[in-house]
Amino acid sequence: MLRLSTKGEYGVRAMLELGLKDEGCITVHEIASRQGISAKYLEHLLSLLKKAGLVQSERGPKGGYRLAVPPSQITLRSILSALEGQNAPVDCLRGEVGGDMCYFEESCALQEIWMDIYDRILDMLNSVTLEEICEKQKRVHQKTPMYYI
Repeated sequence: MLRLSTKGEYGVRAMLELGLKDEGCITVHEIASRQGISAKYLEHLLSLLKKAGLVQSERGPKGGYRLAVPPSQITLRSILSALEGQNAPVDCLRGEVGGDMCYFEESCALQEIWMDIYDRILDMLNSVTLEEICEKQKRVHQKTPMYYI
């Protein structure tokens, strides 16, 4: 199975927090507290997302982070690429995405299958926007019952 690193998982969760913020900035400590992520690690992830042009930061008492692009223009692939790079799911495809070619390239039927799978994964990641993720989160939050004592 394909597995995301904590970098990808936590980065998407941080972007979700930013996408849910209606206006203004949100601090690293607010995101860290809500998502159970180390503030120091989160700062590193946000710097990668900022470098990719997905978030921007503001200094000062009302500072923090915000999206640099509307959530409808941010795909899951753009977030994961900013955090993890262009990683193929198996080593033999790394030549297709920036590394050395596979030794068995000319005589391996699996490479074509792995490439088809990888293409489908990329298509799926490109088709999901941060806006969609935020809308799903809002629906899930509305369904969660509130208990009062």
